[in-house]
Amino acid sequence: MQPRAEYLKLFREIVIDAWKQKNSESRTVTETVSRNLAVLKQKKDRLNDAFIDQRSIDQETYNERLGQLREEIAHAEQTRTEAEVEEIDVDTLIDFAIDVLGGASSFWRECSADQKQRFQSILFPEGVRFDGESCGTAVTCLAFNVLPTNSANNSSLASRTGVEPVSPP
Repeated sequence: MQPRAEYLKLFREIVIDAWKQKNSESRTVTETVSRNLAVLKQKKDRLNDAFIDQRSIDQETYNERLGQLREEIAHAEQTRTEAEVEEIDVDTLIDFAIDVLGGASSFWRECSADQKQRFQSILFPEGVRFDGESCGTAVTCLAFNVLPTNSANNSSLASRTGVEPVSPP
């Protein structure tokens, strides 16, 4: 089984497009949360100034508001961390995936038992069937062709029966 070249090209384009979209969305969220985080930190600084320098608020109000701001800041920092997409070399990852799909048998031989199980579930999403005599699989991952059938013109070949008379039992 070999993946079709046109599928691999399409795979590359789709993954890069999806990555760009996800990365763009992630940057937008990160920038928005970063701006909100800066505002929250400014509020915290003003609260500190109001309590420490100006003495315009009491200790109880200060502690209550400081606790709220700390929670909001922690939540914003967590949201920003979750939104940040790790910078990776997408082209290198796609090349690796294409190499694995193009040389699945070589990759299989190099895998640990756990990796083989995970790889098998990717290649054969419905599993490998065994009827007690033979193995088979009805469905392979979309990256692979159905095994090619012999499309050569076989009309010049004789059928198995009918060429010679059948011998009596």
